[in-house]
Amino acid sequence: MFRIDSIDEKVKAGELVQAWFLQLTWMLGLVGFGVALTLYEPIIGGSGLPGLISELNGSKIPKLLEWKTGALKALGATAAVASGLACGPEGPIIHIGGCVGALWVKIARKCFDILPTETDVSPKTPFLRLLLC
Repeated sequence: MFRIDSIDEKVKAGELVQAWFLQLTWMLGLVGFGVALTLYEPIIGGSGLPGLISELNGSKIPKLLEWKTGALKALGATAAVASGLACGPEGPIIHIGGCVGALWVKIARKCFDILPTETDVSPKTPFLRLLLC
């Protein structure tokens, strides 16, 4: 609210150029933050949908579904939308959801010994064999 209140005060005072520069400064700062995140972890660039579809089709893309990737993607998408960029948040949200889902699967496998991978399943376990068919 600080950004909007300060710009609103400048507009009401008739200082339109200062209000414009204040808005531009905020926008460039948020975009710079997003760019810095992408340079730090390049996998968060773009929507993430092609990588997620590739992962679901059996390809292994390093760092695509880690919790760190999801957290940085959430920060970057928030900064991009808050800066006023014309970007669609749908792709990044789906990628973040994939990261959260992968995290829950890892937790389920580690803590509760459920949701095994195909290599963990014995062929003599009929119930699990039916689940994987």
